[in-house]
Amino acid sequence: KQWSSWYKRPWTVPAGRMQARRFKKALWKHGELSPNFSRESAKSGDGVGIPYHLRKRAQRHAFALERVRHDLGDKPLNPLSWYRSGTPGLNNGHNAAVGGAVWSRHKMGDATDWDNASDALSRSLEKHCTGLGYNPGRKVRHGDNGPERTWNYF
Repeated sequence: KQWSSWYKRPWTVPAGRMQARRFKKALWKHGELSPNFSRESAKSGDGVGIPYHLRKRAQRHAFALERVRHDLGDKPLNPLSWYRSGTPGLNNGHNAAVGGAVWSRHKMGDATDWDNASDALSRSLEKHCTGLGYNPGRKVRHGDNGPERTWNYF
């Protein structure tokens, strides 16, 4: 019964409880990061899926995005990019192909970029993400759940 409630109201899932961990493992097994974000939608632009060893980071970010989604009226959200293949610390994979940073959080599965980010989306990302970047020229917003920091990029 608890899982049914969490599936319908994913912004209420507690971060650390054992039952929540089992719920998240079951979601992963069925191809989902959270009830509204699939592993398929988070794949790298070169088709590489999020590796299992990054599951916890990716799901922590997905559940942060469930709270963003709820703030915006539970409407579907479609990030521009999520996971990018590549080895942290090395300039390789899809992350290198798109000019991403060597230590990009995208390579760790806990970052998303949003094209034409609305003010409401930006405010909600500020509330639920710890790393925030902004490209004012393209109106692209970056949100991640890594160390707390902010930056602009052009």
